[in-house]
Amino acid sequence: MNTVEPLPRQVPPRAPPPSGGLSCFDKLTEEDVNLLLEEEEAIDDSGGKRIFCANCNEPICKEGDRIEQRGAHQHRFSNPHGIEYLIGCFRNAAVSPAGARVREFTWFPGFSWQVVTCPACLTHLGWQFRSDDGENFYGLILENLRNEE
Repeated sequence: MNTVEPLPRQVPPRAPPPSGGLSCFDKLTEEDVNLLLEEEEAIDDSGGKRIFCANCNEPICKEGDRIEQRGAHQHRFSNPHGIEYLIGCFRNAAVSPAGARVREFTWFPGFSWQVVTCPACLTHLGWQFRSDDGENFYGLILENLRNEE
């Protein structure tokens, strides 16, 4: 009976990492780890404290993302079914779109809207509003959010 012997494994030469950074084959020194941790903390600190989904604690946005629309950050609106929402306006939000973009019944004239949910637990977090000229913001349901302690 003929047996097939495996070919010897050949490892291609390693290319240098782009931009002088670390490749996945390099061992991180304690100094490298501390630098990466400092960079991560700086990212977390930019924009202020984080705001989370109240249901599952998924990070959604930061306090620095708060904006005003029509002269205020907070607005109280009712939908056509009579359900009332207190929303806050934000320039950025890590949310998932759900359903189609709609122009009818908009709370912000000139803007269409689309439902957005938490990407982790799918809780309804609010709406993304977009104008024809590309302006974009999020109206998030404040009772469905939790501020960082």
